[in-house]
Amino acid sequence: MDWDYLAGFFDGEGNLHINYIKNKTYQLFIRIYSSDERILKEIQNFLKYGKIYEKMKTGVFELVISKKEYCRQVLESIKDKVILKRNQIAFLLDNFEFNKSNNLRFDLDKFRGFITRKNVVRKNHTLI
Repeated sequence: MDWDYLAGFFDGEGNLHINYIKNKTYQLFIRIYSSDERILKEIQNFLKYGKIYEKMKTGVFELVISKKEYCRQVLESIKDKVILKRNQIAFLLDNFEFNKSNNLRFDLDKFRGFITRKNVVRKNHTLI
């Protein structure tokens, strides 16, 4: 396992999820999916963080990274290695407040502008 592999896997099987919390704070999640839990465990062991969940209805496994410092580390490490999500990662690294408790100045609408698929914009959060 290395950052190149992780970047490629994330580019194809991952997403960046931003949740809007009522007090005008945004929470970032990195999510990576697989039908085989073993690969997510390998990624988790490599990173030394993240939680794995099984979606009971689909049987798909999901590795979730939510702590800001861990999200930043992953994004910094894969930013030059991804292809499909390069612009989204660059935007987050430039605009998301990783060092503050809130993100009052984060422009969620601009972030949503990177969405190229239909049916991924929801009222309170965005998937890319």
